[in-house]
Amino acid sequence: MVAERGFTLRTPIPEVRAALAEVAESHNFPFCVQDAKRSPAPGTLASERGIRSYYLLELTGIARGVLLVAHTDAAPRGFTLLCRRLGARLAGISSTVVGAAITQEWIADESGRVEAGFAALES
Repeated sequence: MVAERGFTLRTPIPEVRAALAEVAESHNFPFCVQDAKRSPAPGTLASERGIRSYYLLELTGIARGVLLVAHTDAAPRGFTLLCRRLGARLAGISSTVVGAAITQEWIADESGRVEAGFAALES
């Protein structure tokens, strides 16, 4: 998912996903960059000229993935200690919420499969 606030990514979403999937396997987390000119964002995101600073956070559990938070030309700044603490908390909560959603989706699929199996037995 991409949430844009005053800045629109030019990189297509599938390319963003691919870049973050690669990051998930190759980075230590959290990873905070205060100057994207010195250390560009990963993968094809490096060509996004408006990214000023970014923060990569790990999503854990069954929600395994990467959360990327970026400051852009729309509101240029870095990440304070408070920002980094909030980001870490956001990643933890997001892992739980996304994990619960994945579990709920799995339960619904399994329930439908079991119901279909019982319906086939009854007919």
